[in-house]
Parts: sequence; C-alpha cells; structure tokens
Amino acid sequence: MVRWRNGSVMGIRAFLAMAILLNIPALAAEKVTVAQLESTVTLTLGKPDREAARKIDTLTLSERLSRERYKKLNAKLPGPRSRSALLVLADASAFLDLPAEDVSAMAAPGIDEQRAIVLRAVQFAANIADKMPNFYATRDTTHYQSIELPEKIAALDEPKKEPPKLELERTEPFQQVGRSLVTVIYREGRELIENKHRNVFTHEYEVENKGEFGELLGLVIPDMARSVIGWSHWEQGDTDLLAVFRFEVPKEKAHYLWSFCCIPSIDGQPQVFRNVAAYQVEIAIEPKTGSILRIAMKTEPENARVLEASEVVEYGPVEIGGMSYVCPLRNIVLYAARMHNISPNSGPDPHSASLISIAINRTVFQNYHLFRGDVHIVPDLPQPVPASEAEPKLNPDSQTRP
Repeated sequence: MVRWRNGSVMGIRAFLAMAILLNIPALAAEKVTVAQLESTVTLTLGKPDREAARKIDTLTLSERLSRERYKKLNAKLPGPRSRSALLVLADASAFLDLPAEDVSAMAAPGIDEQRAIVLRAVQFAANIADKMPNFYATRDTTHYQSIELPEKIAALDEPKKEPPKLELERTEPFQQVGRSLVTVIYREGRELIENKHRNVFTHEYEVENKGEFGELLGLVIPDMARSVIGWSHWEQGDTDLLAVFRFEVPKEKAHYLWSFCCIPSIDGQPQVFRNVAAYQVEIAIEPKTGSILRIAMKTEPENARVLEASEVVEYGPVEIGGMSYVCPLRNIVLYAARMHNISPNSGPDPHSASLISIAINRTVFQNYHLFRGDVHIVPDLPQPVPASEAEPKLNPDSQTRP
C-alpha cells in the first residue's frame, strides 16, 4: 500500500536549495513548550507579519499543539506569513505528546470498559465501508521541506536506542516546495483519484495519498486486535473526551506498508523505498460510539537512508447528502531521509557527509458531495476486519499514561 509519493526525484529546486544552505550559517531552532509558544505569539501583537513569521520559524515544539490552541494562536497573528509558519510548526508537532495540562485528570476506565471501547472501535472500522455513501471530495496536499546541514546531523550516525526525534533536530525553517489538488471518488468502498494526471500544481512534486477513507484502518486495526493494547489517557476532542490507547506492532506481524519516492542515490538516479516495518500507534476513540477520530503511526525504518516515516490521520463528522458521516479531515506525513551532498559539476558526492531532508506532507479533505456518476473503478480492495479476530488483548497494568 503506497502511503504517499513525491515524484521526479528532488528536482532542480531542491538541489539549488542544498547548494544555498551549505553557504548559510545554521541557527539552532529554539525548543519551546506550547505555553512558551503562546507567550511568543503574544509578543508579536502589533508587529509586522514578516517579523512574526521569522520569530516562529526559529522555534520547534517539544509538545503537540492541539487544534483548539492552534485556532486561538492563529487568530492572534498579524498575517498570512506568520500563520503559515504556525501551521507548519503545529504539523511538525503532531507526533508528540500533549502538554500535561491538556491531558484530562479523569481516572482511567476499568479494564472491562477499556475492552468495550476498543471492541467498538474494531467494529467501527469493520463497518465503515458498508455505512459510507458514494461520494467525492477534494484532497489538497501541501509539501514542505527542510534540508539540514551536515554538522548539525552528524550525531544521527551514532547508534541510538530509540528512533531519533527529528522534529527536535531541525535547524532550518520549512519551505513550501509543492502542492497537489485532486478530486477523490469513493464508491462502494473503493477509492479513485479522478484528475491525477491533469493536476497543474504538481509539475515537480507529484504527491499521492491513498487509503484514508478505509484502507488504512483495514490494515492497522487488525494489527491492533492482535496486539497488547495499553491505556494512555483521556484527551479533549472537539466536543467530548476521547479515550486514547497505545500499542506496538512488530515487523513480523505488521501489515502497514510505507513507501516513498524519491531520494537521489550515489549515481544520481531516483530511489524508491518500500518497507513493512515495526511501528507504534496512538489511537483516539470516541468511547460511546467507537468512532476513531485520530490515529498516529510512527514506524521504525530498517533502511539506513530513511530516518523517520510517520503519519497521523484525523477524522471527524462530515455532512454528505444531509447525513453525518465520520470522514478524514486531515492527514500529516513526516519523513526524513539522508541525501548525498550535491557537487555543482558532478552531482551527488558519495564521499561527502550526508544532508538530511526532513519533509511534511499536509493534506486537507474538504468539499464532500454525494457521487451519482457512472464510473468504472478497479483499485485494490481494502482488507476487511475479521469479526472473529476482533477480541483485543488489553494490558491490565496500563492504568496510567505510559
């Protein structure tokens, strides 16, 4: 299953960016908490938009910025540049823990109720294809990139017991380098991108997301049903508290496939990486209905060139044809891969220290409408969730947040 793809190698634009960055001294990003970010934004009141954007660009978060806090901060900023900088900062934090004050102090539910909540989520994933109507929607993806300098990433060559937290290693601001705007048709549980080959936004970066409308859940949720699931915490959703669980899937039991293209190899040719790897999951569930409203996957890549490949999908109620359905709202993919230095005359230099490309794909789903056309669609079918394998194994000792 291809999770996303950005085509045509890295393009001349990325090569030029690397050449320029090598001649610009890097400024270490200041790691801040969400509370410190709020104080910084308050200090930008009355400042020019460009100045506020420059200040936000120098920051990196150590905690996840919730949507509610993001909306409040966004409303305070002076213009589009600073708001764009805040958006990328929030996206880069999507795989971190919430601040302690954003985690509800309500006691964990009993083990029986935990099991019931998870079973509702398994059933929700199993029924999603049958309950969804035929519809189409707009998938708008923006691609951001930051290329790190060798002296700032040398430590990543050293053995680590845990995957590197690359969002904390970033020293260069993210720059928008591509965009994709396509129509997705969902019919009888199958997904098709309608105008993939007519997309005027993607001459250099062809971005392809796939599976948010059911296929992703059809892969991850069966893995969850076969895993030991630990209670994490309650967190505030848009209206009610959400039950958050965590689990890990070893490579030999994993079905979640990540794939991306392209990183230049030593000979300058594009390389496509595909891997079924071990991964860690955090899943937020509406406890009464079992609706899955957030699912975050952090993989453990075995390829030496790939340092991180993580994804989070947020779901929410969407009105289609006068009825409310739980559909994808946002998808964020964060990845990092080693890139060889670029020689102005001969291309990639195999003897140089590697640069690292850290990138974010941010996708927004909107403009949902009923689909009544007659279109022949033959993509791969999503894997169903067998009801017989839906009994989860909960960790009875996980009554507190890990």
